[in-house]
Amino acid sequence: VKSPINGIVIKKEINVGTYLSGQENIFVISDLLSVWADFNIYRSDLSRVKVGEPVVVTSLDGNIKTEGQITYLSPVGHEMTQSIIARAILQNKEYLWKPGLFVLGQITLESAKVVVAVKDSALQTFRDFDVVFIESNNIFEVAHVKLGRRNKEWVEIISGLNSGDSYVSENS
Repeated sequence: VKSPINGIVIKKEINVGTYLSGQENIFVISDLLSVWADFNIYRSDLSRVKVGEPVVVTSLDGNIKTEGQITYLSPVGHEMTQSIIARAILQNKEYLWKPGLFVLGQITLESAKVVVAVKDSALQTFRDFDVVFIESNNIFEVAHVKLGRRNKEWVEIISGLNSGDSYVSENS
Protein backbone atom coordinates (compact mmCIF):
# COMPACT_ATOMS: atom_id res chain seq x y z
CA VAL A 1 0.00 0.00 0.00
CA LYS A 2 1.45 3.39 -0.98
CA SER A 3 0.67 6.70 0.63
CA PRO A 4 0.47 9.93 -1.37
CA ILE A 5 2.15 11.79 1.53
CA ASN A 6 5.05 11.26 3.91
CA GLY A 7 4.10 10.88 7.55
CA ILE A 8 3.30 8.59 10.41
CA VAL A 9 0.41 6.12 10.58
CA ILE A 10 -1.79 7.39 13.42
CA LYS A 11 -4.88 5.26 12.83
CA LYS A 12 -5.72 1.94 11.17
CA GLU A 13 -9.18 1.70 9.57
CA ILE A 14 -8.93 -1.92 8.42
CA ASN A 15 -9.16 -5.37 10.01
CA VAL A 16 -8.14 -8.81 8.77
CA GLY A 17 -10.80 -10.15 6.42
CA THR A 18 -12.31 -6.76 5.60
CA TYR A 19 -13.51 -6.47 2.00
CA LEU A 20 -12.08 -3.43 0.21
CA SER A 21 -13.52 -1.79 -2.86
CA GLY A 22 -10.50 0.48 -3.29
CA GLN A 23 -12.35 3.64 -2.30
CA GLU A 24 -11.82 3.39 1.48
CA ASN A 25 -9.16 5.06 3.55
CA ILE A 26 -7.45 2.17 5.32
CA PHE A 27 -4.87 4.22 7.25
CA VAL A 28 -4.79 7.76 8.55
CA ILE A 29 -1.36 9.24 7.96
CA SER A 30 -0.27 12.52 9.49
CA ASP A 31 2.76 14.69 8.88
CA LEU A 32 3.67 15.62 12.46
CA LEU A 33 6.61 17.88 11.51
CA SER A 34 4.28 20.73 12.37
CA VAL A 35 1.33 20.59 14.75
CA TRP A 36 -1.46 22.92 15.83
CA ALA A 37 -1.86 24.32 19.33
CA ASP A 38 -5.42 25.55 19.84
CA PHE A 39 -6.41 27.93 22.63
CA ASN A 40 -9.80 29.08 23.85
CA ILE A 41 -10.09 32.85 23.78
CA TYR A 42 -12.94 34.06 25.96
CA ARG A 43 -15.34 36.87 25.15
CA SER A 44 -13.63 39.40 27.44
CA ASP A 45 -10.36 39.03 25.49
CA LEU A 46 -11.69 38.73 21.92
CA SER A 47 -10.97 42.33 20.94
CA ARG A 48 -7.40 42.12 22.24
CA VAL A 49 -6.15 38.98 20.46
CA LYS A 50 -5.09 39.34 16.81
CA VAL A 51 -3.50 37.12 14.18
CA GLY A 52 0.26 37.62 14.35
CA GLU A 53 0.41 38.12 18.13
CA PRO A 54 3.36 36.28 19.70
CA VAL A 55 2.58 33.27 21.87
CA VAL A 56 4.76 31.11 24.12
CA VAL A 57 3.54 27.51 24.20
CA THR A 58 4.54 25.24 27.09
CA SER A 59 3.73 21.60 27.80
CA LEU A 60 1.77 21.10 31.04
CA ASP A 61 4.79 19.49 32.70
CA GLY A 62 6.92 22.48 31.67
CA ASN A 63 9.53 20.35 29.88
CA ILE A 64 8.82 21.61 26.36
CA LYS A 65 8.57 25.28 25.45
CA THR A 66 8.56 27.15 22.16
CA GLU A 67 7.67 30.54 20.75
CA GLY A 68 5.28 31.07 17.89
CA GLN A 69 2.50 33.33 16.79
CA ILE A 70 -1.25 33.21 16.44
CA THR A 71 -1.90 32.14 12.85
CA TYR A 72 -5.69 31.70 12.92
CA LEU A 73 -8.72 33.01 14.80
CA SER A 74 -11.97 31.13 14.35
CA PRO A 75 -14.72 33.27 12.81
CA VAL A 76 -17.32 31.29 14.80
CA GLY A 77 -17.71 31.10 18.57
CA HIS A 78 -18.58 28.10 20.73
CA GLU A 79 -22.03 28.52 22.30
CA MET A 80 -21.34 26.57 25.49
CA THR A 81 -18.02 28.19 26.44
CA GLN A 82 -18.58 31.59 24.80
CA SER A 83 -15.08 31.38 23.35
CA ILE A 84 -13.34 31.12 19.99
CA ILE A 85 -10.30 29.11 18.90
CA ALA A 86 -6.94 30.80 18.40
CA ARG A 87 -4.34 28.62 16.73
CA ALA A 88 -0.55 28.58 16.62
CA ILE A 89 1.39 26.28 14.29
CA LEU A 90 4.38 24.70 16.05
CA GLN A 91 7.42 23.20 14.35
CA ASN A 92 7.87 19.63 15.57
CA LYS A 93 11.06 18.29 13.95
CA GLU A 94 11.93 16.15 16.98
CA TYR A 95 8.32 14.98 17.46
CA LEU A 96 8.23 16.34 21.02
CA TRP A 97 4.74 17.87 20.68
CA LYS A 98 2.03 15.20 20.82
CA PRO A 99 -1.32 16.06 19.22
CA GLY A 100 -4.23 15.75 21.65
CA LEU A 101 -2.29 16.70 24.80
CA PHE A 102 -3.04 19.92 26.65
CA VAL A 103 -0.62 22.84 26.47
CA LEU A 104 -0.42 26.29 28.03
CA GLY A 105 -0.25 29.41 25.91
CA GLN A 106 0.82 32.91 26.90
CA ILE A 107 -0.13 35.51 24.35
CA THR A 108 1.72 38.80 24.56
CA LEU A 109 -0.90 41.49 24.03
CA GLU A 110 1.30 44.44 24.87
CA SER A 111 4.93 45.04 25.67
CA ALA A 112 6.52 48.16 27.08
CA LYS A 113 9.89 49.19 28.42
CA VAL A 114 9.65 49.79 32.17
CA VAL A 115 12.49 51.46 34.05
CA VAL A 116 11.48 50.38 37.57
CA ALA A 117 9.08 47.60 38.54
CA VAL A 118 8.44 45.60 41.70
CA LYS A 119 6.67 42.34 42.35
CA ASP A 120 2.98 42.83 43.06
CA SER A 121 3.49 41.06 46.40
CA ALA A 122 5.82 43.90 47.52
CA LEU A 123 3.05 46.52 47.49
CA GLN A 124 1.51 47.53 50.80
CA THR A 125 -0.96 50.20 51.88
CA PHE A 126 0.27 52.52 54.61
CA ARG A 127 -2.43 54.91 55.76
CA ASP A 128 -3.87 55.90 52.36
CA PHE A 129 -0.68 55.50 50.33
CA ASP A 130 0.83 52.77 48.18
CA VAL A 131 4.20 51.90 49.66
CA VAL A 132 7.12 49.52 49.30
CA PHE A 133 9.53 48.72 52.11
CA ILE A 134 13.12 49.51 51.14
CA GLU A 135 16.38 48.83 52.91
CA SER A 136 18.43 51.81 54.03
CA ASN A 137 21.48 51.27 56.28
CA ASN A 138 20.20 47.87 57.48
CA ILE A 139 16.81 49.38 58.40
CA PHE A 140 13.60 48.91 56.44
CA GLU A 141 11.75 52.12 55.68
CA VAL A 142 8.49 52.96 53.96
CA ALA A 143 8.83 54.42 50.46
CA HIS A 144 5.73 56.10 49.03
CA VAL A 145 5.39 55.04 45.39
CA LYS A 146 3.35 56.16 42.41
CA LEU A 147 2.10 53.17 40.43
CA GLY A 148 1.90 52.70 36.68
CA ARG A 149 0.93 49.71 34.56
CA ARG A 150 0.70 46.25 36.03
CA ASN A 151 0.20 42.64 35.13
CA LYS A 152 -0.37 39.58 37.31
CA GLU A 153 3.19 39.59 38.66
CA TRP A 154 4.77 43.05 38.25
CA VAL A 155 3.84 46.68 38.93
CA GLU A 156 5.53 49.63 37.26
CA ILE A 157 6.84 52.27 39.68
CA ILE A 158 6.65 55.76 38.18
CA SER A 159 8.19 57.50 41.18
CA GLY A 160 9.38 56.71 44.71
CA LEU A 161 12.00 54.09 43.86
CA ASN A 162 15.14 54.15 41.77
CA SER A 163 16.47 51.41 39.56
CA GLY A 164 18.64 49.12 41.71
CA ASP A 165 16.97 49.95 45.06
CA SER A 166 16.60 46.90 47.34
CA TYR A 167 13.05 46.28 48.45
CA VAL A 168 11.11 43.63 50.35
CA SER A 169 9.33 41.53 47.74
CA GLU A 170 7.38 39.19 50.06
CA ASN A 171 6.16 38.91 53.64
CA SER A 172 6.50 42.60 54.35
